[in-house]
Amino acid sequence: MADKSVSFHIEPSKSARSSCKKCKEKIQKDVLRIAHSVSDGEKNFTSYHHVKCFNKPQKVSGTSIKGMSVADFVEEYIEDPHGIFDDEDKLAEIIADIESKPPKSEKSNVYANKIATYKRALEDMEDKDDEGKSSASKKARTDLEEKARAYAVYNSKKNAELQDILRWNLGYGTSGTKEVLLTRCIDGRVNGRLARCPVCSQGKLGLSDEDGGELLPYFYPRYFTFLLNRQMHCSKWP
Repeated sequence: MADKSVSFHIEPSKSARSSCKKCKEKIQKDVLRIAHSVSDGEKNFTSYHHVKCFNKPQKVSGTSIKGMSVADFVEEYIEDPHGIFDDEDKLAEIIADIESKPPKSEKSNVYANKIATYKRALEDMEDKDDEGKSSASKKARTDLEEKARAYAVYNSKKNAELQDILRWNLGYGTSGTKEVLLTRCIDGRVNGRLARCPVCSQGKLGLSDEDGGELLPYFYPRYFTFLLNRQMHCSKWP
């Protein structure tokens, strides 16, 4: 097996199609991005980061650079084919951005708020009504009540158990905090298992981060293949 070759370079984004590996947001056209490329001689894989989202790695090609400063790392390891570093002020800004920690994503708060809403709804449903029968035992009348009951099913499960459920549910990712995994499992129980793209039979439904994981009304025209270790695009997608 060939040794892996690792390289980094900085460039203006050529389009708005690529996503930042750290924050998952789209990198807009002409915005600076840092590319991290890995090659084993046969296959190549490249991921991208916003400059502020990029963290200096602890190792490069098996060599520890833990004690190396960000400035030295940028000078030694990040290639600059567009001459961006020729501007000393811009170079200093890039180094400062890498040294700084990116702002905490608001997505985690969105998921936490959703779970808190389901928990409160479940508590309300468990209150006894006039007949002495809990509302939670009755048929759910609203979408919120259905999700509250799904919360009761999954809340006690560990992350590994939730991840197993999400793998069965096809399209959902299995990374994230307990709140993220719970939200995805709840959505799957209420709305059903995710379908595949009707065109290529491989593409997955998109998930909106803005509203805390609700389904978007369209399929992504791409899918990940472990055989090639990369994203593939649907050749039939218009």
